[in-house]
This record gives sequence, structure tokens and C-alpha cells, in this order.
Amino acid sequence: MFFEDEKGPMVVKRYGGSMWTRKKMIIIRANQRIRVRKKLHLFAAYSPHTDRIFYRFYFEAKSLQFRDFLSWLERKFEDDKLYVVLDNTKTHKAKIVKEYLSENGGAVELVFLPKGAPELNEIENKFSLLQKEVLNNSNFRSMKQLKMTVVKWISAYNRNGERTYVTMGH
Repeated sequence: MFFEDEKGPMVVKRYGGSMWTRKKMIIIRANQRIRVRKKLHLFAAYSPHTDRIFYRFYFEAKSLQFRDFLSWLERKFEDDKLYVVLDNTKTHKAKIVKEYLSENGGAVELVFLPKGAPELNEIENKFSLLQKEVLNNSNFRSMKQLKMTVVKWISAYNRNGERTYVTMGH
């Protein structure tokens, strides 16, 4: 059994404002608006039996990516029937997903949570930790740095459970 959800968009931002340069000792004025440079979506499934998070990154969070994630999860656990507990977003109920489920011979079964009950999806607690420990007040310089930091956190979680306590260095 897995609890599935998407986290995103996670973004790399360029902040405006003023800063000193050491060479010329002048203040450089930049646009005051925050500019989002890139977006990244995390599709993840949490297994309460193993206390592990399985994940993939995508640049969009649409039904095509969700179908790809289910297919990847199915291949990873090809000997088992997968029960995937998730919310009721239209991405999860799209025609392309229904076609995939009917074609795969029942190896994956989606179990939908009641509407308005995200607290029943156990991966939401993991995303909350990720947000608190990694993403809040972050200033990643590149998409690669953002992705590597999230991977580092998930790896630490998979080793230590909720006792991650890893300094992310962002």
C-alpha cells in the first residue's frame, strides 16, 4: 500500500533588492519583484510498511506525468499488487489514467480518499517535513541544487525515518 501525492511547484527564484559589491562599493538596484525561473514537481508515494518514500521529478503535474509515475511504481514492485491511496484531483481521474489502469491487468488499484480530507493521506505529513526542513526560506541558485537537496532529504528520511536532522545547507 502506498500513499501518493504531488508536491509542487517547487521553484528556483531570483530575488530583487539591493546589494553591495565589494569591488566598487556601490549599491546595485534590482527589480523588487520575485521572479520564478523554473518549476519542478515531485510525485511521491509513501509506504507505511517500510517507512520509505519513492519519488520522481517532473516539470509538470498533469495526468500524463501521473500515469508515468504509476507505471514506474508498478515496474519497481512488479511482483505485488499495488494499492495507491490518493486524493480526488482531476489528474488522478483522467481518461489516460483510467486507460492505463484497465490495460495493466489490475496490478494497480487506486483508492480515493474522501474529498476535503488531506490529513488522511500520510504522505502529506512527509511533505510537511520536507517543506519545513528544506523548502521554507530557501534560496536555491539552480534547479540542480533544488533537486539535489530534495533527494538528499528523502534519502536521509529513508535511512532514518522522521529523525532526519540533516543540515541542507541552502
